[in-house]
Amino acid sequence: MAFQLAARLFVGSTLTSHDRLAILAQAAAAVAVASLASLPLLLGASAATALSRGVLAGLIGLFGYAAVRSNGGSRTRAAGYGLAVVVVAVVVVVGKYLLAGH
Repeated sequence: MAFQLAARLFVGSTLTSHDRLAILAQAAAAVAVASLASLPLLLGASAATALSRGVLAGLIGLFGYAAVRSNGGSRTRAAGYGLAVVVVAVVVVVGKYLLAGH
């Protein structure tokens, strides 16, 4: 979506009200996720980093679950998909960590 919006702006086209609403929704979601992930660190929890990772993994799974449910999928299928998305995210993060040489 970002590339489509940028292309429209590049050629001098105007943004529709739907485009503006989508930008606002994405910005609000980004602020919410960053706030939720930072909250344990700001509160000084003893295991703040692990808690922040857990919050982010939970949000990824929740969004995967919600995507399936909003398209008519069963709770079981949605839970399986949410879990699969979290597993893939963890594999990607671990892979990037290992490739970074840490």
